[in-house]
Amino acid sequence: IVQDGDELGTILFAGDDGTDLISKGAQITASVDGTPGSNDMPGRLVFYTTADGANSPTERLRIDSSGRLLLGTTTEGHTNADDLTIATSGNTGITIRSGTSNGGNIFFSDATSGTGEYAGMISYDHNDNIMTFATTDGSERVRIDSSGRLLLGTTTEGYSGADELTVASSGDGGIT
Repeated sequence: IVQDGDELGTILFAGDDGTDLISKGAQITASVDGTPGSNDMPGRLVFYTTADGANSPTERLRIDSSGRLLLGTTTEGHTNADDLTIATSGNTGITIRSGTSNGGNIFFSDATSGTGEYAGMISYDHNDNIMTFATTDGSERVRIDSSGRLLLGTTTEGYSGADELTVASSGDGGIT
């Protein structure tokens, strides 16, 4: 009977390095990820690669029994944002690469159709070099233009002599 942490199976990728035929380049391992029970086998997949100059694989990516994706770590993030956790011991980040006249986007959704699919949004437009933040059905609320100007409630900068921050409103508006 298997228990938490036991290995269920491994796919090993090895090659001839000139010394032997068993130098590991990568592997995928399936393990028990929790307490098994009758017709209950929680599992995780772990992906390993071997760095240049190393002689054994290191864990790089894990999909746990909750469906969380852990990249560079075995520990999930905060419970309100633990579906994807990325960690390193140095600078860490995500790159979204799109065409030179296209946009990169992060959408916040609470639906599978209609405006709920993009209720909130962070968008970068490579064509105009602007970053926008949108809320409520994707309506733009904040823009940072290619000159670094911050525009609130408008897409047009204000008076040219003092336009680093422009605030506009169709009703009462202001800064408090």
